[in-house]
Amino acid sequence: MGADRVASAKALLGAAGWGSDRHPLVVAAAEDRDGLVELLRGGLGGAAAVVVASPDPIDGAVLDDLRRLWTVDDWRGAGPTHPVDALGEVQIRLLAHLADGASTNVAARAVHLSVRSAHRRVAETVAALGDPSSTAALGRVSARLRELGPAHRPSAPSGLVGRKASVEAILASVGDRSCTTVTGERGVGTTAVLLSAAEALGVADRVVRSLELVDDPVAFARLADPAVGTESPAVLAARIVRADPRPIVIDDARLLGGQARDLLLALAGEVPLIVGGLARDEPLLAMLEERCRPTSIDLGPLPAADAAALARRYGARGDDVVADIIALAGGYPERLAVLARNPDDVDHSAEQAIRQIRTDARLAAEAALVGLALAPLPETALSADAVEALDHSRLIVRRDGMVSAAGPVTRRVLESLATDVAANAAHRRLADAVVDDVARAEHLLLAGDRAEAHRIARSSLAGAPTPAGRARILAVAARSAEHGAEGVALVDAAARAILATESLRAARAFLAEVLEAHPELEARPAIVALDAGLRIQDGLADSARTRLDRALATRGLERAEEVRLRAIRWGLDLASGGDREVLRTDADALGPVLADEAPDLTSRMLPGISLAMQGDATWPNHLLPVLADAIARAGEEPGSSDLLLALGSEVVGFLLGAYGDLQGAVDVLARSIVALRATGSDALASDLEVMRAYTSIAVRGPDDAGLAVLRAAIPRASSVRQRCAGLAVLAQSEADRGALELAMASLERARREPDDPIGSDAITQARATVAWTGGEPARALEILGAESGGAGSFSLLPLQRWALQAWAHLDLGTTAVPEDRPVVY
Repeated sequence: MGADRVASAKALLGAAGWGSDRHPLVVAAAEDRDGLVELLRGGLGGAAAVVVASPDPIDGAVLDDLRRLWTVDDWRGAGPTHPVDALGEVQIRLLAHLADGASTNVAARAVHLSVRSAHRRVAETVAALGDPSSTAALGRVSARLRELGPAHRPSAPSGLVGRKASVEAILASVGDRSCTTVTGERGVGTTAVLLSAAEALGVADRVVRSLELVDDPVAFARLADPAVGTESPAVLAARIVRADPRPIVIDDARLLGGQARDLLLALAGEVPLIVGGLARDEPLLAMLEERCRPTSIDLGPLPAADAAALARRYGARGDDVVADIIALAGGYPERLAVLARNPDDVDHSAEQAIRQIRTDARLAAEAALVGLALAPLPETALSADAVEALDHSRLIVRRDGMVSAAGPVTRRVLESLATDVAANAAHRRLADAVVDDVARAEHLLLAGDRAEAHRIARSSLAGAPTPAGRARILAVAARSAEHGAEGVALVDAAARAILATESLRAARAFLAEVLEAHPELEARPAIVALDAGLRIQDGLADSARTRLDRALATRGLERAEEVRLRAIRWGLDLASGGDREVLRTDADALGPVLADEAPDLTSRMLPGISLAMQGDATWPNHLLPVLADAIARAGEEPGSSDLLLALGSEVVGFLLGAYGDLQGAVDVLARSIVALRATGSDALASDLEVMRAYTSIAVRGPDDAGLAVLRAAIPRASSVRQRCAGLAVLAQSEADRGALELAMASLERARREPDDPIGSDAITQARATVAWTGGEPARALEILGAESGGAGSFSLLPLQRWALQAWAHLDLGTTAVPEDRPVVY
């Protein structure tokens, strides 16, 4: 190509505001149509200037192809030079990375695109120009870019229309441990502003996109060294700050949940944060304001002049077309981009504008509901076009002929796009397509067929292969039940199963969902107590959350007359206090009140429990005297310290939350044993020795050493109840190893201990529990029905008996759930 032609082309580009100091230039000679098309098929498009020197005007058909993808101006300069100005900087950078051999994931991250957007942009090139001659053509484009030198490669996003002041405000707000929030409605352009600010600050590598986070802080992993493990949010935040104190930019923060949200709050005030993607009434915004008093920057729709400029940048031509686009898009950059790129599809209809915004996902009503699937589905459950469209948009994962939603956020987005009528129809189709009975029941429930969903779930209980599978089945059965006695039992069993197999938060979420659908359950004492207990545990690590939950739980507890529930409310009040001296005073004052009004030991121990929840090391001083007093009142009769079951079954559970794990509970029990022996309470200490032994087994598993310690501790226990508890653990370990009959025989021998109502009843329930967990629910019911035993003075045993009966009936698929549930919890 002659030097005069290149100079002429560059002069024309300079007159239009282009320059090699700001934009890469690819200068190529294309003497014929085929040569130009070959170059463009290499994927070159975006914010580079493609200068094509040709002696003749460019073929009109070629220009038509170009206009499908880029904004094209056919300029005629001095001499036979006709440059084509193709805009779109991000696209050329993306394709340049691909040409250099980067994977789509790596290339997308390099230019701050989602993988889905990157695939879409490459696909648009292919759709407009045909199948590219792939590697060779891309290699030639890459070589041209490298010839220009690294200094001329784009290093920052192109300028934002109408947002310069917002970016500058963010930059001005950043300081040591600062916090900046960027709010605005969806589609207002928050992401572009955040990315521009990150580029200007030099922290593009510190941008966290939350789209696939939700309940998992995995996206923060690259900010810490080593990667994320099982640390608490505070520990992980400290590691992130130590690894790199530079600002962190978080987009789509409204989608954060669970540990990821806790981690964000832990980072607030420790490292400069720029948090975007929040609505003005977002709860997270209020939490951040409480933690770090952030600088707030609110984005609104673009003014008309800026909106018009942006529409033209995206390719809209003609004042009338631009005016129509602005009228539909309303100053929202996302809508402007979609409508400006598809001017032929602009319709004077807001619904049409919204449909255009979603064209990149190509969501047919049927395909959208893939995200509602609660288990992987066969591809045959959807049309081939729907599967292809969703796969192209990276909304699903395909594996072994099955499809599933690509992530939790994808599922939520797809759910939001479905109408109720379409959802019901799709769920019925999916129920017919899936092979898993539990998934079928879930789809039927979502389609509104509660009776059939309940029937399938109940019939599937006996065949649940894992505890997690059982929890899932119970959840479906609870949601689909008529909420009489059986419904309450199912909700209780499902919440506890979810708590055991998933998390405390999942159990609370399940219960909240059930109560929202069935508000009549809120007044049932069993449900009130279950909700309060979960709230107490969930608030252990967060006093602010406990204060919030205290008010909600107290309102429910006031509807119950049982002293037990009032005691839980008092415990909540204490646990949410801040001043430990005041807490100790309250504990001293509350002890006698509880002793008079709530004679059961568990309620009287709540002051000490609450101190333990606060991490106050003085809690044994409040708890142990209560136990000693209980023993003194009972005298030296056999089984007098059997009330310690309360400590084993409930106090240790509270301590797990306060100390973080079972090993913490073992350590607390060891301290208590030392303190008791120092005061001469050897009998009580011997009982705690048994408790420590079987709690240690829960930590390490039933190894031979742990079981030997437990066997040695059992004969020294002063209470029949603790001996029974230890024997039950030994029997369970034998049953777990396949020796169910051996375990039952050992418990039968223990039942012949001196006649004691509490011990006998405990052994009965231990035998029933071992039979039930060993897969013999009918045998468990037979044991519970044939062997009677007094409940003595401990009030939890009737509840345990009732629960065992209910769960065994559920396993057998019968409806004979006992109605005489004792009101003790």
